[in-house]
Amino acid sequence: MTTEKKLTNDILATIVLYNTSLEQSQTFQSLSKSLLYSSDHLEILVYDNSRDKMYTGKKYNSWHIHYYHDPANSGVSKAFNHGGALAKTLGKKWLLLLDQDTLFPREAINIYANALKENMPGLLAPYLFFKRKLISPFSIKSGKGRIINYIHPGKYSLDQIMPVNSGLLINVEDFWSCGGYNESFPLDYSDFAFIERYRKICPDFKVINLECEHQFSGLDHAGDKQSALKRFEHFCNSTLRYKREVSPYLKSSKLIIRRALRLSIAYKSISFLKIAIMTISKK
Repeated sequence: MTTEKKLTNDILATIVLYNTSLEQSQTFQSLSKSLLYSSDHLEILVYDNSRDKMYTGKKYNSWHIHYYHDPANSGVSKAFNHGGALAKTLGKKWLLLLDQDTLFPREAINIYANALKENMPGLLAPYLFFKRKLISPFSIKSGKGRIINYIHPGKYSLDQIMPVNSGLLINVEDFWSCGGYNESFPLDYSDFAFIERYRKICPDFKVINLECEHQFSGLDHAGDKQSALKRFEHFCNSTLRYKREVSPYLKSSKLIIRRALRLSIAYKSISFLKIAIMTISKK
């Protein structure tokens, strides 16, 4: 147990909040239970992108909390870079990246701690499921992700397999060697753009035997139509920017139209197709 405590002391977690209080975050709730189960503690940066503060300053025995409020909603890339900077200042070796809506099992902290004992790449990723479908890691080709049915734990090339942001455990030195997150992509393609940088210095990553449930916004159509339209417009602009700045072979028009059709069916509205056609015509 002493060894595990020392290993987790090398980690700074960074959780990004948006219009959800820290206490209501599924990620924070489940990791709190995991810390209690493992009799451990963790240092965390709470990066709050909400207009109003979502953390009251309450203290917890299992957490040492740093809080930063960004009412401008600068996005996850800036939040993770902020976490990376704090991790470097604090002398941490590892950065744990967290969305607010990932459900971790109670064994999660022990699994991360045990993984750090092994000889491995500087990037570790759990399994993320959405409605019992594996969404991360996924296969990648020409800038487009494809869901795969199953992948064994172990080391994989980032040229073929890629993880999403939440649950990633990254070596802090490697994080800054590749330049951290690209803040030109505040939300959509933030993970794609980071992996594109990261794999230039570290070609591999490791899938660890940790299964989590994740609310994946790209597949979830909950919420009101106006919010969905605004979110889709951001997706369209990010897709075109990713093609222009990172991956010229990305089939951006196809991706935009495909998502527009899915959203049009879900919300019974052609407004998404109108935005898609308008965006594509400007590229």
